[in-house]
Amino acid sequence: MNEFKKEYTLSLQQADTLLKEIFDFCSSNDICFSIVNKNNNLKEIYIYNSLEPYKIQINTTRPKKYNYLSTPIIAIIGPDGVGKTTLFHSCKPHLKRKFIYKRFKKIVRRSIIYNLTYPFTKRILSSSLSFKPSKDQHDDCHPKLIFLAGLLYFPYLLFLANIKKNLIFIDRYFNDYLLENIAFKQKQTGLRKRWQNYLKLMPTPLMMLHLDAKEEVIHSRKDELTDTDIEQYRALNFFLYLQKPSKIYTYINTQNDIDFCKEVVLQNIFLLNEDNNDNPK
Repeated sequence: MNEFKKEYTLSLQQADTLLKEIFDFCSSNDICFSIVNKNNNLKEIYIYNSLEPYKIQINTTRPKKYNYLSTPIIAIIGPDGVGKTTLFHSCKPHLKRKFIYKRFKKIVRRSIIYNLTYPFTKRILSSSLSFKPSKDQHDDCHPKLIFLAGLLYFPYLLFLANIKKNLIFIDRYFNDYLLENIAFKQKQTGLRKRWQNYLKLMPTPLMMLHLDAKEEVIHSRKDELTDTDIEQYRALNFFLYLQKPSKIYTYINTQNDIDFCKEVVLQNIFLLNEDNNDNPK
């Protein structure tokens, strides 16, 4: 990458404030960007107005501990209709290593614990709601079950990544279940009451790929969330990232040309592989 560069030394609070301002600016202007945590003190931010990004380097005056997994797992988050599957399939032919693609919902819903409890939890929920809930609505109301099923499967993902040497892509992630009412259009999406407890349990992937678009674009593809819910999903997921950062966070606005989005993603996967090879944990 050839990039323009600026350097700043900031406190942790100032750094988070700057990152939030960058996020607000980029998400409002359909701009892609990445945050790379090089170590506990150093962050690099790449802002992609073109494939030669503008680079900002932040040194923090006090180190902050990161607990991301030193294993090649990429979590792809974003509301339905944002283009997760389309972008992944455009990247597939250009990946330079073995990879596996998993859907988080399928991981959970195929688990033994989910299938044993679902008939009972669904019946109880139907009675309390006075209508038959969809599976998404059921899962929205049972985050403990979803987290347990996901966590029980996670050692197998680590085996596929570390032993079998695969790059693991996961479509959706635990993040969605830190939010409540995301499957209920008549209720406003927000953080769960005990979201900090769930966040502590959530394995932090090496890379978080956050796909987004303007509300009208998402509605034109899938009309499942209100404008307010899409705004909340966008803002709250970045808030959660700040609380528990991944090694690389990449924000992709899929209103940009698909080839441009693909190249940004591939550049960041290259950064991920390069940094992981140089700094094994």
